[in-house]
Amino acid sequence: MSRSGSTFGKVVAWFVAVLLIVCVVFVGVYFGLQSQGKTFYVEYGGQRYLGNADGGSLWLAPSDKHEFSVKSLTGGEVDYSVRVTSNREKNFRFTVGTEMYRLYNDNAELDDYSDMFGLEVSSTGFSLTIPQDMDVENVLEQRYGGSITPMDYDITEYTDYFAITVTVDNSTVVLPFNSDPMQVSLDCSQFIVGDIPMSEVPYYSIFALYYADSIDYSVYAELPVNAYVGERVEFTIDYDPAECEITRVVLLDEQDEIISDLQSQDGVYSFFMPAELVSIWVYSVSK
Repeated sequence: MSRSGSTFGKVVAWFVAVLLIVCVVFVGVYFGLQSQGKTFYVEYGGQRYLGNADGGSLWLAPSDKHEFSVKSLTGGEVDYSVRVTSNREKNFRFTVGTEMYRLYNDNAELDDYSDMFGLEVSSTGFSLTIPQDMDVENVLEQRYGGSITPMDYDITEYTDYFAITVTVDNSTVVLPFNSDPMQVSLDCSQFIVGDIPMSEVPYYSIFALYYADSIDYSVYAELPVNAYVGERVEFTIDYDPAECEITRVVLLDEQDEIISDLQSQDGVYSFFMPAELVSIWVYSVSK
C-alpha cells in the first residue's frame, strides 16, 4: 500500500473513532437527561427551558402575543398539556366584599386562568396574549366579580403572581411570569425588565387635540411627548373649572379609532402605551 493510502486510512479511522465518541457522549447525555425526567423543552425568545429543571422568571409585555414552542430533546413533536395558573409561591389572601379568597387554592379549576391570558395551543407550541391593562388585581376582580382587598400584604409590581405549566408525562416546565407595564425611572440603556433591555423597547409619540365650544378659555393636557410600549402614562388637564367643563377625554390610535374613554381619578388620567402613535382628544364646553 502506498504512503498516501496509509494516511487516508488513518484519517478515516480517526474520523470514525471521533464519530463513535460523539455518539457515545450524545447517547449518554440523552439518557442521563431522560433519567432526570428532562425529556422535552419549552423555547421562548431564543431561550430553552428543560423539563424538570429550574425555569426562569419571564416578563411578558402587555398587548403582545407571545409564542412558545414545545419539543422533545431530539427536536420532534411531543404530546403535552399547558395551563396558566396562579403561582403557589406568591400566594396571598384577599377579600371581595365580606368573602375571603386565596390566589392559589391547590384546586385545578379555581387556579386555572388560561382563558384570561388568551392561551392558544397547537401541536408544536402555544401562545399567550396579554391584555393591555392586565394585572393581578383586575384578573381577580374579573374572576370574582368585585373589587379586591389584599389581607396579607400589598400587591407589588413585577411579582410573578401567575405561572405557565407545561407537562409531558411526569415531566414539567414551570415558568412564573408577570406583565406589569414598565415604569421608566433609570437610564434607558441600563434598565432591564425580565430579559429585555429598555434600549430595545420601542416608544411612540403622543399628541393632544382639543375640541371646545368657545375660544375664550384655554384647556391644556400635560402630556409627555412619547412613551415606551407598555409604560403607564399619567397626565393632568390644566383648565379653569369656573370657565369650562371637561366633557370627554378619549385615547385614539393612528387611524383615529377610539381605544378607550379615559376617566379621571382625583384629577389624573392614565393609560398604558400601545405599540403605535396615539392621540388624546379633550372635549370641553364653556359655562
